Amino acid sequence: MGNNISVNISSTENRVSGLINRIQTEIIDASRISKDIIINAVENSAGDFIDSLREEVMQEAAAMNLAGELLIAMADYIRSASVALASVDTAYNNSKV
Repeated sequence: MGNNISVNISSTENRVSGLINRIQTEIIDASRISKDIIINAVENSAGDFIDSLREEVMQEAAAMNLAGELLIAMADYIRSASVALASVDTAYNNSKV
């Protein structure tokens, strides 16, 4: 195994981009679709239960959206760290010459 700790920036970028796309589709978009389906289903209904359900669905959708945004921010942090480590790796390799 050697002492090579090189950062493969393109591989990291592809993985982070894939992660962000999955977060967008599997969390944020899915939550939005579920919210819309439930809200549309109860739109013509009335009563305390329906109002409570509507409010609960809106809060849940907002929480899922925030969770998705947090995960995307974390993925962006990973991307930034990868770029920084790749720069350190390049500087180290240049200093060995």
